[in-house]
Amino acid sequence: MVDKKLMLLIIILVIPSLLLGCWDNRDFSEVSIVSAVGLDLTDDNKIIATLQIVKPSQLKGQQEGSSNNERATWVHSSKGDTVVEALRNQLNVVNRIMDYSHLQLLVIGEKFAKESIVDVLSSFESGTETEKEINVVIAKGMSAERILRAESELETVSVMHIKDIIDNSRIRATMNDSRMMDILKDIATPGLNSTVSVIETVREEPELEIKDLRIEGLGIFKKDKLVGYFDKNPTKGLLFAINEVDGGIIAIKNPLNENKNICTEILDCEGKIKAEVVNNEPKLSIGVRMISEIECQQGSEDLTSVALIKELEKRIKEKVIEDITKALNSAQKEYKSDVFGFGKVLYKTNLKYWNEVKDNWDDIFSDTKVNINVSVEMKRSGLLKRSLDKK
Repeated sequence: MVDKKLMLLIIILVIPSLLLGCWDNRDFSEVSIVSAVGLDLTDDNKIIATLQIVKPSQLKGQQEGSSNNERATWVHSSKGDTVVEALRNQLNVVNRIMDYSHLQLLVIGEKFAKESIVDVLSSFESGTETEKEINVVIAKGMSAERILRAESELETVSVMHIKDIIDNSRIRATMNDSRMMDILKDIATPGLNSTVSVIETVREEPELEIKDLRIEGLGIFKKDKLVGYFDKNPTKGLLFAINEVDGGIIAIKNPLNENKNICTEILDCEGKIKAEVVNNEPKLSIGVRMISEIECQQGSEDLTSVALIKELEKRIKEKVIEDITKALNSAQKEYKSDVFGFGKVLYKTNLKYWNEVKDNWDDIFSDTKVNINVSVEMKRSGLLKRSLDKK
């Protein structure tokens, strides 16, 4: 039988064609459905395009009696002088017209991302709603081809496994939701440098599996070129600041037993970037307001007193400030890239000043102090529940 995730992908691919009649009068016997694309740049500036294609038998429902472990996709690479040529050279081997309208994932090799991500993304720009749903990731320290050839023990279509991990990482605030159209908009926005989600290997194996990969962190861009990376903690700091944290866990030490940990869950979080001009100088600040509660506690100490609640709030606040500071230090001193969007705020609120500084903004940003203000409210419900459970 077809596993549930494969069936979901088939539904995603099939239903639009039923509603619309067909794709340009073609049926499934005439097209190859591309679920993922990987793009790499060689040392001699050739482009390698790797496609993950859903096998036609999966779309025709010919899976009755087949093994659940059978891979439902076929992966092939081709080379060209441009992205479009590399993609079209797939037709030397593939016997059907390529259909990219249901593309789920675009993986960009590190070397290519350092040259120009716009050259990559513009090759897929079509002005359709599909673009908004395509996840984009950078293959850190490895080729995009290796990512698409990685096997999954949990899914017959490995790209669905990767997309699920991306969703989980976004919920945990260890990466952002990098979609193709959003990245292009960020690059075109004055005063803002883009970030893109990252995928890397945690152990070197001849044949990679999805479990050998880590999907977290951000690639940092300056204009359209990759200049470096944020790991998990500065990524969280940036997401706190730009209001892209929907939940997650913050671990702190138990104030009554420093050898034990407390996990606090983020119930609500609001971040705001502020930028104004005072005496012809930029004044930058970050404000974060958070509501949280205890999710789990090592030890049996009673933490319900007002003083201890205040201490918990203080420790969460310190951790958030620490992560934001790490992100700021890397963005300002290491990469000189305003990924926070302070320049974007100035562009919108003080165009006259922005026009004076826009050519040197990343340098000005890098030399400007940023004030950080964080307020944390600890809900007593989690504390009281744990106190009652111990009685």
